[in-house]
Amino acid sequence: MLILGVTGGIGSGKSTVARLMAAKSAKVIDADIIARDMLTPDSQSFTRVVNEFGQVILKKDGTLDRKKLAGIVFNDPLKLEILNRLLHPAVINSIKMAVGKYRKLLPDDVVIVIDAPLLVETELLSLVNVVIVVVASSEVRLGRLLKDGYSREDALARIKIQTPSNILLKYADYTIDNEKTLEELKEKVDELWQKIVKS
Repeated sequence: MLILGVTGGIGSGKSTVARLMAAKSAKVIDADIIARDMLTPDSQSFTRVVNEFGQVILKKDGTLDRKKLAGIVFNDPLKLEILNRLLHPAVINSIKMAVGKYRKLLPDDVVIVIDAPLLVETELLSLVNVVIVVVASSEVRLGRLLKDGYSREDALARIKIQTPSNILLKYADYTIDNEKTLEELKEKVDELWQKIVKS
């Protein structure tokens, strides 16, 4: 069973690439969604994060204030590292379990896509057969984040704290340059899909 790892910095369009592959019948495992779902008030991960960062990251109703937590960790590399250390083991385990389930239940010709911002920085790298890095200039990424409602300061902090594209590219089997339109991106994904999956 072919497992593709899709990664890239925030605003690069990696999740859009994963969605385009899902439209081609790939089964997508989204690390960000898994991490988000783990931070519900009844979870062990939620308790660990609140114990570490304090009640200040909670809303009045007791749920996680994701914006407040993001503001803390994306402006402090050490705190981001702590958050990652609290969440990553559980996220990676969930991804491994999902891959195992798909391998048991699905035909071998089904493609699995792991969409993960920290693919190359974690043991997730060992799970994939092919690494696809999605890149775009800092200016383009910033523009996309501003359109998505991030403040300029928050967007720049998130871009700055992530692994630079030139480091990610060292691990890439394939690169998708996503500087322009969605239509152009679709064409690039189609071409890459034919090359990797259909060849």
